[in-house]
Amino acid sequence: MIFILPPLPYAMDALEPFMSMETLEYHHGKHLQTYVDNLNRLVEGTRYADMDLEDIILSATGPIFNNAAQVWNHTFFFDSLTPDPTSVPENLEEAIIRDFGSMKDFEDKFKAAAVGIFGSGWAWLAQDKGGNLHIIQESNAGNPIRAGYKPLLTIDVWEHAYYIDYRNKRAEFVNRCWELFNWNEVLKRMHAPAFQADETAAVVTEVTKDGAAEAMAAAIMEDEADMRRYVCVTCGWIYDPETGDPDTGIEPGTAFEDIPEDWTCPACGVGKEYFERANALFEQALSVVEPDKYDHVEKEWLQPLYYWSEVCFASEMLNRKEERKRNMALIEKMYELMDKYDIEYVRFGFGRTGVHVQRKK
Repeated sequence: MIFILPPLPYAMDALEPFMSMETLEYHHGKHLQTYVDNLNRLVEGTRYADMDLEDIILSATGPIFNNAAQVWNHTFFFDSLTPDPTSVPENLEEAIIRDFGSMKDFEDKFKAAAVGIFGSGWAWLAQDKGGNLHIIQESNAGNPIRAGYKPLLTIDVWEHAYYIDYRNKRAEFVNRCWELFNWNEVLKRMHAPAFQADETAAVVTEVTKDGAAEAMAAAIMEDEADMRRYVCVTCGWIYDPETGDPDTGIEPGTAFEDIPEDWTCPACGVGKEYFERANALFEQALSVVEPDKYDHVEKEWLQPLYYWSEVCFASEMLNRKEERKRNMALIEKMYELMDKYDIEYVRFGFGRTGVHVQRKK
């Protein structure tokens, strides 16, 4: 399946003066296009290549999840807006009053949720399986369908959504968006069937011992080089000082710390603050599903798990075949440690992403 940039349901200048043509040219034409391009590149040759966006969101992790969710989220957001404001339909208003007390209370709570998100993310109005409405905050590429909710309305509070028109005034942007919401579309979504996941789309990625050998071959880098590489936690793009970023004027040999502060990720457009030092990933990533056994896990876990965390963010390293023997030794070490500490199941990763490892019997 090839994903394409979904068209806007209105002209680029239709939302002015609340949302400028320039904003939509960048937000839709550049940022969303980048997510689409990244997703097509990432899923090629994988089991995700034939999945719908929703199934990818439910089953993928790391950069594939991030880019798929951002394509879905942005399309949903743009479709939530209209140049011809509508009043709230009676059936929708009744449901909102039932669950939030009044339309004014709902408006205040929804706006507060959007303004109050730390960093980048999305505020959602979503419906649970019982038909009740909820306001949900999601950071980065988060989407409530992963928790079983049906999205009805969202607002994008990534800075690229509003900075051209409103600079750092997120609250003003949120207030303006309220005037653009297509409430008829929200009602239609409320009465539409909930999304049903494809049974073939696994929610958890299980890594077997044999499969791990191939995956691990993607991850190993020289320790000294690791200290200098930085990974975009939004899309997985890796900054390597050996190559720099010549397209934006960053010469080879430039340390990440020396890149100008206004530099942005060439793949997804986020700022430097969304990058993590490559070999620091494991310091944040580890969580053991059996917490009562966590105290028995010694530091010897960290090195193998560091390399596992790299699998999520450095899949393009698969061609480093000369390191395969070293990689496979680390895989064996990881399973040896799982046996030693009698740990059946481990999950590590960032936020909603991660890798799940089942101990081999």
